[in-house]
Amino acid sequence: MSMTSGLRATLILQVILLAFANSAAAQTQQRYAGVVDQILAAWKQADVVCLGEDHDRYFDNELRLALVRHPAFPTTVRAVVVEMANPVHQALLDRFILDGAPMSREELAPIWRDATNPEVWEGPIYEALLRAIRDVNIRLPRDQRVRVIGGDSKVDWAAIKRPEDLLPLLNRGGNIRASSAAVRRLCA
Repeated sequence: MSMTSGLRATLILQVILLAFANSAAAQTQQRYAGVVDQILAAWKQADVVCLGEDHDRYFDNELRLALVRHPAFPTTVRAVVVEMANPVHQALLDRFILDGAPMSREELAPIWRDATNPEVWEGPIYEALLRAIRDVNIRLPRDQRVRVIGGDSKVDWAAIKRPEDLLPLLNRGGNIRASSAAVRRLCA
């Protein structure tokens, strides 16, 4: 096989794979269209919309990605609070999400590895959510970008010496209320 025919075969394969990926993404968007429309409608009437999940569940992630990729998402949503992010790393999160700084998985990892349950957040679906929001944002003027707020407890791991030191930081309901107040402050 000549170099030209090998290159041609590689290009054809890449085009086929790209078409398949685009088709799969379109099918996912279509599968969740009704639910996404309802979530966006709720967001238009409420300050906070909570999406629960079974941790590391693929279909929950597909729904979140379909929501983020919906054309109305950035015009409807101003901020997203994510349980998987330690607010200690808010500046890192802002640099990636708002400023569009390219980062590797290792550069982003402190966001979830320094959270209270890092073993839960190691799944690639949580990183995929951050990357999807960043991808939407980089096509928008900075003042129209969706902000992602770290919604986990503000854990200073250097201060944790015993398991008991972590107990007061595990109040999820308090985290969400505090994060909601932070969203109002940060997005005002």
